[in-house]
Amino acid sequence: MSDDDTLRYDVYAHAMLRALVDLGGTAPKSEVIARVAHYVEPNERESSKLKSGRVRWANMVAWLSTDFKAARWIVKPTFGQWSITDAGRHALETMTPSELQTTAARLYREERRRLEEQDISIMDDEEDEDTTAATPRSSSIPPTDDALVGATTMPRASLSEYLSLLASRKQIVLYGPPGTGKTFIAQQLASHIVGELKAAYTIVQFHPSYAYEDFFEGFRPVVRDGVASYELRHGPLRKIAAEAENNPGQPYVLVIDEINRANIAKVFGELYYLLEYRDEQITLQYQTAEQFSLPPNVYIIATMNTVDRSIALVDAAIRRRFSFIELHPSEEPVAGVLERKGHADLSRLLTRLNSLIGEQRRDLQIGPSYLMRPEARTSDGLERIWRYDILPLLEEQFLGDLSREEVHRRFALARLVSTTPDS
Repeated sequence: MSDDDTLRYDVYAHAMLRALVDLGGTAPKSEVIARVAHYVEPNERESSKLKSGRVRWANMVAWLSTDFKAARWIVKPTFGQWSITDAGRHALETMTPSELQTTAARLYREERRRLEEQDISIMDDEEDEDTTAATPRSSSIPPTDDALVGATTMPRASLSEYLSLLASRKQIVLYGPPGTGKTFIAQQLASHIVGELKAAYTIVQFHPSYAYEDFFEGFRPVVRDGVASYELRHGPLRKIAAEAENNPGQPYVLVIDEINRANIAKVFGELYYLLEYRDEQITLQYQTAEQFSLPPNVYIIATMNTVDRSIALVDAAIRRRFSFIELHPSEEPVAGVLERKGHADLSRLLTRLNSLIGEQRRDLQIGPSYLMRPEARTSDGLERIWRYDILPLLEEQFLGDLSREEVHRRFALARLVSTTPDS
């Protein structure tokens, strides 16, 4: 993410408190905002306008004032006036800009939870006036729209169900046989959730040697000026968590492809706990003096290929922390995707193939993705897909049960086409 794309909440947090001190401790809101504008030169994104017409950086200042009020760093003695408290002065003197922003955001969340239990709003009339016209500071997941339905060719009801599960559980697993579109759907959901800020979603692929040090943080060898040493490097989860903490109004999504290929318990380590208890903090493995929490605006979408039958080996801890959504070629919404795209003949061909594979080999059945390629609409293209993609996959899946020759004879394209009605 470039500097011109970053919303620097930490910079504005420091500038706001500094402005109040420089203005004598109490000043009209308009003067504080003007002084902040004098201290900070907004970048291109911060200078852009929201749909309401409000400049984005001014909206950021309004939201920060809500955080500071919850943190007891500022008070509003009269409407339109801001005053810095002794606690606010102490925070300005002792904290870095990043610490100011993250601490205030954390205190805001704690205060909001406390007041929600009492059915009280944390925002006063002035904050409502400042922020309701602009983009709301909410890390909630947007509802299903026509663009998502069109991109995935999935029923709206199914997509809405997936998004609802993700909103409530924070973590979901899309599992099923090869070719059912698990990774594609995960990416489309992630892109939909993050909106215009595409950098707010990251995809990683697990593999047998993937470790905690790759995923979260670990020491890596570095050489500087000819001297070798070790340096603590952040992995994708740590990076996306830091981004989310600094931008609490933006949902962030981490897509984990083929999560079951790694030793999940070892990769997540102590982070297992945070998947279930987002409001808690833990001590990190390599930074024992630091407390870490997983921001509530971080969502995880994982995919799991069931062809290796390893889903049965997923431990209870990960099952408890993720909602599992099956994508299977014999059931909707996957079963009808070729029909919905207008390829009824290919849909019948796939149904025949999976019938031959058999219900007892349910996890070995093949999804429609292979037949959704443009070349599948021609005889030559379909033949190439069958020869170089589908038959090799079946050879691997039936290894030890059927010879290569038996696989090619039993699942030959010509045989299936000749027995497929209306082909």
